[in-house]
Amino acid sequence: MKQNIMKKTISLLGAAMLFAASLPFAVYADVSAEEDFICTQTDDGVVITRYVGEDEEIIIPAVIDGSPVTEIGERAFEGNPDIVSVEIPSGVTKIGYHAFTADRGLETVTIASTVTEIEEGVFHECESLSAINYEGDEDSWSGITIDQKNNDAFVALTPEYNAVLTEQESADDGDDADSEEITDENTDENSEDGTESSTDAADETESAADEDGSVVTETASEQTTSSEAADTGAVSSVAASQPETPAAQPEPQSTGGTKLKIIFGVIVGVAVLDILYYSVKKPK
Repeated sequence: MKQNIMKKTISLLGAAMLFAASLPFAVYADVSAEEDFICTQTDDGVVITRYVGEDEEIIIPAVIDGSPVTEIGERAFEGNPDIVSVEIPSGVTKIGYHAFTADRGLETVTIASTVTEIEEGVFHECESLSAINYEGDEDSWSGITIDQKNNDAFVALTPEYNAVLTEQESADDGDDADSEEITDENTDENSEDGTESSTDAADETESAADEDGSVVTETASEQTTSSEAADTGAVSSVAASQPETPAAQPEPQSTGGTKLKIIFGVIVGVAVLDILYYSVKKPK
């Protein structure tokens, strides 16, 4: 009886460990590394011409080398047997000729609502393709120009609409920050110039009063008051122009090292459970 209880307990613990080990891979995902993509620069951004990485689940970066990704080029991912899923980010407008041809393990494609054109044979010979996730709604999807030639598997599927893409920074984020800094500097300089001008005017008024021998106490006082008001306005202007500190964005969680640790932990755990089981089962 005691051995049966121990055996069931060990089996349940083993099942729980295997279940826990599978959770991180279903919950977390990282944007693929920029160095995994060969690109060509254009006036609008960059075109991906070739993928040279080894990921099974690819999340294409929205920005590479500081420029937005605007197009998936011809045959960029062609003939890759390892790809299982791919996410095309916001900012991409075109998926080029035979971009994913003969990716026979490709099962899921997630497409941003910015895509307006899908060319011939993009998903030709993608025999495992079974799901399309689309960021936009049905009306937006109907507005995409899709060349149906050699896209049979893709055209036959009905997309899941309103999909959520992986959150990424855009190329405009850095430009906005630079613009805010320049605006702040200009505001500070203008405020300082205004303060100096008011002070100079007060000094000139006092000098004129001394030369004429007349009493200009009230005039100097008014100019000084104006100077103080300018100072106060300058401080208020600078304070108002300061941008609010943005909330800290959560950093993407990496799963590469976690995967190895979990596998190693499962192996060690199973070995320990086997030792415990046979030590209990062994007759005294």
